[in-house]
Amino acid sequence: MTGKKAVSPIVSTVILTAIVISLGFIIWALSAGLSRQLVIDLSVDLDERVANVRSSLVIEYATYTPDNLFYICVYNNLETPLRVVDVIYLNVSRNPLNDLTPSLILELPPKSKNALCFKDTPPILIPNLVIVQVWAMPAHLFSPSAPFERLDKAVKAEREVTIP
Repeated sequence: MTGKKAVSPIVSTVILTAIVISLGFIIWALSAGLSRQLVIDLSVDLDERVANVRSSLVIEYATYTPDNLFYICVYNNLETPLRVVDVIYLNVSRNPLNDLTPSLILELPPKSKNALCFKDTPPILIPNLVIVQVWAMPAHLFSPSAPFERLDKAVKAEREVTIP
Protein backbone atom coordinates (compact mmCIF):
# COMPACT_ATOMS: atom_id res chain seq x y z
CA MET A 1 0.00 0.00 0.00
CA THR A 2 2.89 2.29 0.17
CA GLY A 3 3.10 2.60 -3.61
CA LYS A 4 -0.23 4.46 -4.15
CA LYS A 5 -0.21 8.18 -4.78
CA ALA A 6 -2.92 10.51 -3.48
CA VAL A 7 -3.83 14.16 -3.88
CA SER A 8 -2.47 16.31 -1.13
CA PRO A 9 -4.94 17.84 1.33
CA ILE A 10 -4.03 21.37 0.20
CA VAL A 11 -4.70 20.64 -3.49
CA SER A 12 -7.99 18.89 -2.71
CA THR A 13 -9.07 21.84 -0.53
CA VAL A 14 -8.27 24.29 -3.35
CA ILE A 15 -10.19 22.18 -5.90
CA LEU A 16 -13.24 21.81 -3.64
CA THR A 17 -13.19 25.54 -2.81
CA ALA A 18 -13.06 26.44 -6.52
CA ILE A 19 -15.99 24.12 -7.27
CA VAL A 20 -18.09 25.58 -4.43
CA ILE A 21 -17.31 29.19 -5.43
CA SER A 22 -18.14 28.43 -9.09
CA LEU A 23 -21.45 26.84 -8.13
CA GLY A 24 -22.21 29.83 -5.88
CA PHE A 25 -21.63 32.28 -8.75
CA ILE A 26 -23.80 30.20 -11.08
CA ILE A 27 -26.67 30.08 -8.57
CA TRP A 28 -26.29 33.81 -7.85
CA ALA A 29 -26.44 34.66 -11.57
CA LEU A 30 -29.53 32.51 -12.10
CA SER A 31 -31.35 33.97 -9.11
CA ALA A 32 -30.42 37.54 -10.08
CA GLY A 33 -31.80 36.98 -13.58
CA LEU A 34 -35.02 35.47 -12.26
CA SER A 35 -35.56 38.22 -9.69
CA ARG A 36 -34.91 40.92 -12.31
CA GLN A 37 -37.56 39.36 -14.57
CA LEU A 38 -40.00 39.16 -11.64
CA VAL A 39 -39.48 42.86 -10.90
CA ILE A 40 -40.10 43.74 -14.56
CA ASP A 41 -43.27 41.62 -14.64
CA LEU A 42 -44.46 43.19 -11.39
CA SER A 43 -43.89 46.74 -12.64
CA VAL A 44 -45.75 46.02 -15.90
CA ASP A 45 -48.66 44.55 -13.93
CA LEU A 46 -48.68 47.55 -11.59
CA ASP A 47 -48.68 49.98 -14.55
CA GLU A 48 -51.66 48.14 -16.05
CA ARG A 49 -53.55 48.30 -12.76
CA VAL A 50 -52.84 52.02 -12.36
CA ALA A 51 -54.07 52.64 -15.92
CA ASN A 52 -57.22 50.67 -15.11
CA VAL A 53 -57.82 52.76 -12.00
CA ARG A 54 -57.19 56.00 -13.88
CA SER A 55 -59.80 55.13 -16.50
CA SER A 56 -62.38 54.05 -13.94
CA LEU A 57 -63.25 57.42 -12.38
CA VAL A 58 -65.74 59.30 -14.54
CA ILE A 59 -67.38 62.69 -14.05
CA GLU A 60 -70.85 62.13 -15.46
CA TYR A 61 -72.21 65.56 -14.72
CA ALA A 62 -70.89 68.90 -13.50
CA THR A 63 -72.71 72.21 -13.38
CA TYR A 64 -72.36 75.61 -11.78
CA THR A 65 -75.30 77.31 -10.07
CA PRO A 66 -75.88 81.03 -9.55
CA ASP A 67 -75.39 80.63 -5.80
CA ASN A 68 -71.67 79.85 -6.38
CA LEU A 69 -71.91 76.05 -6.04
CA PHE A 70 -70.68 73.26 -8.27
CA TYR A 71 -72.75 70.09 -8.43
CA ILE A 72 -70.58 67.20 -9.51
CA CYS A 73 -71.65 63.60 -10.13
CA VAL A 74 -68.96 60.91 -10.33
CA TYR A 75 -69.01 57.21 -11.08
CA ASN A 76 -66.64 54.47 -9.90
CA ASN A 77 -66.20 51.58 -12.34
CA LEU A 78 -63.66 49.71 -10.19
CA GLU A 79 -64.17 46.77 -7.87
CA THR A 80 -62.46 48.80 -5.14
CA PRO A 81 -64.07 51.70 -3.28
CA LEU A 82 -62.65 55.10 -4.18
CA ARG A 83 -62.47 58.15 -1.95
CA VAL A 84 -62.93 61.52 -3.58
CA VAL A 85 -60.34 63.66 -1.82
CA ASP A 86 -60.29 66.98 -3.67
CA VAL A 87 -61.71 69.11 -6.47
CA ILE A 88 -59.37 71.35 -8.46
CA TYR A 89 -60.57 74.10 -10.77
CA LEU A 90 -58.42 75.03 -13.79
CA ASN A 91 -58.73 77.93 -16.19
CA VAL A 92 -58.54 77.48 -19.97
CA SER A 93 -54.73 77.59 -19.94
CA ARG A 94 -54.84 74.76 -17.36
CA ASN A 95 -53.53 76.86 -14.49
CA PRO A 96 -55.04 75.83 -11.16
CA LEU A 97 -57.41 78.32 -9.56
CA ASN A 98 -57.15 76.65 -6.14
CA ASP A 99 -54.63 74.54 -4.21
CA LEU A 100 -54.62 70.79 -3.79
CA THR A 101 -55.79 70.19 -0.23
CA PRO A 102 -56.80 66.54 0.10
CA SER A 103 -59.51 65.62 2.60
CA LEU A 104 -62.32 63.10 2.40
CA ILE A 105 -65.26 64.46 0.40
CA LEU A 106 -67.11 61.32 -0.64
CA GLU A 107 -66.62 57.56 -0.75
CA LEU A 108 -67.65 55.86 -3.97
CA PRO A 109 -68.73 52.24 -3.58
CA PRO A 110 -67.25 49.69 -5.98
CA LYS A 111 -69.05 49.14 -9.29
CA SER A 112 -71.86 51.46 -8.24
CA LYS A 113 -74.98 51.37 -10.40
CA ASN A 114 -75.58 55.12 -10.13
CA ALA A 115 -73.30 58.11 -10.03
CA LEU A 116 -72.96 59.78 -6.65
CA CYS A 117 -73.28 63.55 -6.52
CA PHE A 118 -71.83 66.12 -4.17
CA LYS A 119 -71.62 69.88 -4.06
CA ASP A 120 -68.50 71.98 -3.76
CA THR A 121 -67.93 75.68 -3.30
CA PRO A 122 -65.10 77.04 -5.43
CA PRO A 123 -62.75 79.16 -3.34
CA ILE A 124 -62.35 81.94 -5.92
CA LEU A 125 -64.11 83.74 -8.74
CA ILE A 126 -64.70 81.40 -11.64
CA PRO A 127 -64.06 82.42 -15.30
CA ASN A 128 -66.54 81.68 -18.11
CA LEU A 129 -65.02 78.29 -18.86
CA VAL A 130 -63.49 76.12 -16.18
CA ILE A 131 -62.05 72.63 -16.14
CA VAL A 132 -63.11 70.65 -13.10
CA GLN A 133 -60.72 67.94 -11.88
CA VAL A 134 -61.96 65.44 -9.32
CA TRP A 135 -59.17 63.62 -7.48
CA ALA A 136 -59.81 60.22 -5.91
CA MET A 137 -57.77 57.37 -4.56
CA PRO A 138 -58.43 53.79 -3.48
CA ALA A 139 -60.09 53.90 -0.07
CA HIS A 140 -57.51 51.67 1.61
CA LEU A 141 -54.66 54.01 0.60
CA PHE A 142 -56.10 57.29 1.89
CA SER A 143 -55.10 58.30 5.41
CA PRO A 144 -56.75 61.43 6.87
CA SER A 145 -53.80 61.87 9.23
CA ALA A 146 -51.36 62.03 6.27
CA PRO A 147 -53.43 63.07 3.23
CA PHE A 148 -50.44 63.92 1.00
CA GLU A 149 -48.58 60.68 1.76
CA ARG A 150 -49.88 58.53 -1.12
CA LEU A 151 -51.28 61.22 -3.38
CA ASP A 152 -49.12 59.89 -6.21
CA LYS A 153 -51.55 56.93 -6.34
CA ALA A 154 -54.55 59.25 -6.81
CA VAL A 155 -56.54 59.30 -10.01
CA LYS A 156 -58.29 62.25 -11.56
CA ALA A 157 -61.18 62.83 -13.89
CA GLU A 158 -61.78 66.06 -15.80
CA ARG A 159 -64.75 67.84 -17.28
CA GLU A 160 -65.18 71.26 -18.87
CA VAL A 161 -67.97 73.41 -17.47
CA THR A 162 -69.27 76.59 -19.09
CA ILE A 163 -70.29 79.24 -16.58
CA PRO A 164 -73.36 81.25 -17.63
